[in-house]
Amino acid sequence: MQNKLCWTGAWLKGKGLSVDCPGGHEGCTANLLAEAPLSELDMGRNLGKAFALQDVLVKCVTTDGDGRSAEGIEESLKTLHPMWKVERLADPTHLAASQFRQCSRAKFSDDMFLGKTAY
Repeated sequence: MQNKLCWTGAWLKGKGLSVDCPGGHEGCTANLLAEAPLSELDMGRNLGKAFALQDVLVKCVTTDGDGRSAEGIEESLKTLHPMWKVERLADPTHLAASQFRQCSRAKFSDDMFLGKTAY
């Protein structure tokens, strides 16, 4: 996993010591620099490699709408099974929000619903 947090480093910095994370002291838990961007694609690749090492194929991955972790998992699993496809599923919150947006943007004809309609 990608991790920018190091509680020991933060504690040492709070005591006035000059500490560089990741890896600048014993027991550092950070593996990324604080200013480095987090990549869901790289995270997915790392997860996919771990799955591939254990001969595990993943069929569906639930992510938020803008996540690319499913793409990274699929990319890594292709080493195990070249034709394998990973399906990205939206989590309920993002799925409901996108359905609501699509309904609010939909154009309905005047005679689609009988009765009085509000404008």
